[in-house]
Amino acid sequence: MPYTKSRARKAFDIEVDELIKVIREAHSRKCNLPNVRSHVLCSAVMLCSAKVEVYLEDVISDWINLINASGIRTDQLPRNFRAYYLNNSSTVSLYKSFFASNDEVDFLKKLSNTLGQDFRQVAIDGVNVPVLQTRYIYADKKYPSPDNMKHLFNRLGISDIFSQLNKSARTDLKAVLVSFNDIRTSVAHQGVPVGLTAKDIGLRLKDVKRVVSHIDKILYFHVVKHTGAICWRTT
Repeated sequence: MPYTKSRARKAFDIEVDELIKVIREAHSRKCNLPNVRSHVLCSAVMLCSAKVEVYLEDVISDWINLINASGIRTDQLPRNFRAYYLNNSSTVSLYKSFFASNDEVDFLKKLSNTLGQDFRQVAIDGVNVPVLQTRYIYADKKYPSPDNMKHLFNRLGISDIFSQLNKSARTDLKAVLVSFNDIRTSVAHQGVPVGLTAKDIGLRLKDVKRVVSHIDKILYFHVVKHTGAICWRTT
């Protein structure tokens, strides 16, 4: 089945293209105010980074919402995906409390109270997937640093995301992402790095579009493999 862009990627592309357009307009003859031009470049970098977060949130939420609506069986989900939902925050808290107190009686009592809860069904093969909370899997890993990306996609069942991205793009997309994040950090603290032009920033935004395009392709084939094209939202 040929790749189809996700709804989230379509929205991301439109928004980043608009940022690139604004950069061009701010650096045209229509505008000759250096401060305005500098602010436009800073805003474009920060907004592009934020829009990557929104893309990740939207594309993953769309997948999970369609899983919730489609009667998918638990054994269709990636095993890491299931394991992460099984190990939810309340369960982690119980274990942390037990390790601190060593009170097995209290621990087993509280753990036993969770046995009938819906989220436990993700551990059972062949049953309908319980309703999954979308934010749980990405809430603490949305910022697109390489480390966050590695953990987030591993939760989704995609191991070593950067190896797959680099293979798909035939270039080092991890280095591309690190370079953009370095600029974003500099902009957040000091403004646009010395020597970077409007053209440079525009090219970096296009680089980020390329990273997202390959993420989208990898996610598409991953989603279709496990839960079918019915769980890939395009509109």
